Amino acid sequence: MLVLTNNEAELANVLGHEMIHVTRRHSVRQMSNSLVPGLLSIPGLIVGGVVNEQLGDLINAPVNLIGGAYLASHSRKDEFEADEKGQQLAALSGYDPASLAPILDRLEGFVNVSTGEKRIPGFFDTHPTTPDRVERVIRDAEKITWVKQQGITVSSPEYLKKLDGLLVGENPAVGIFRGPIFLQPELQLVITFPEGWTYMNTPQAVFALAPQKDGMVSLGISAEGTDPVQPATQFKDAMKDQYGITPIRSESLKINGLSSHLVEYVDKSKKQGTHLTVYWIAYRDLIYHMVCLAPASLKASLDATALSFRSMNVKEKDSIKENRLRIVTARSGETLATLSKRTGNVLDLKMTAVINGIDAGKALKTGQLIKIAVQQSYSGS
Repeated sequence: MLVLTNNEAELANVLGHEMIHVTRRHSVRQMSNSLVPGLLSIPGLIVGGVVNEQLGDLINAPVNLIGGAYLASHSRKDEFEADEKGQQLAALSGYDPASLAPILDRLEGFVNVSTGEKRIPGFFDTHPTTPDRVERVIRDAEKITWVKQQGITVSSPEYLKKLDGLLVGENPAVGIFRGPIFLQPELQLVITFPEGWTYMNTPQAVFALAPQKDGMVSLGISAEGTDPVQPATQFKDAMKDQYGITPIRSESLKINGLSSHLVEYVDKSKKQGTHLTVYWIAYRDLIYHMVCLAPASLKASLDATALSFRSMNVKEKDSIKENRLRIVTARSGETLATLSKRTGNVLDLKMTAVINGIDAGKALKTGQLIKIAVQQSYSGS
């Protein structure tokens, strides 16, 4: 959203809007309507007990997060309430409440330009625009009395310069997907998930979900340490004490030279049987925790995923790029096309025009500040 803002008043209205969604508990209501009893709807002691304990709220999240369906869009009523009361918050803070209108226009343009491409989860999926929304916020703004107060910046150019260097798009620091391959440059690891699954990267763990939602794998960090046998033993003991069950397999192994240990159980409450295999992998003084849950037909795919865990090589790390926002100055006679070519802008002309709130076909003014994005090598967080 910062990329779409052109001044502090627009940002203030966006923040006010979001604060109203929180204080009016709009998202909580949406979540309560999306509660699911579990990830895979597989009955049985192992799935119901172990997975819940091992992954906690990550699996039984109150939204269909793992399935790729992010939090459902807010209702029109909730959006209008957030607009109206968010404008009032901005006005009370000394910002023009009418400044919500241009950012909504830009947001609409962003969504239109992005059509056909992979949607960005988060704000853009949860904030649908409507044809009469901008007109509504302009009318509401006219009814609000406000007094301008000094902000952090005194002008739009000063505000834009503060955005220079902002990360645009995915952040390599939290890991990136290249198809089924997940690369984490900060942790220097690579893992290959099953082809064609749904992938989800969260701060707690990385997930992959089978197309039919009958299998999943997650990778997270269990603890600091170098001995994977210790947490595996604790897990087995807890399973025995709490559920009275023992694994069908428990063994130490090497995964691409890394000390590892696996524990496997089978839940036979369904005809095909559900396999739960938990791996602990020691790497760079951390113990990684991989949970694989699937019917027998998918077990080989998840075993292959676990065995793909490896150290990132130099070539892979050097190949990771990031996009950074740059604020550049238009020269005399330049168009958006010529400016983009001169500055190495990696955004297409339509997207560049949208984030700047300008017409792509019109000549730029000499000295006009323009937001672009440039690609550079990832240098680390």
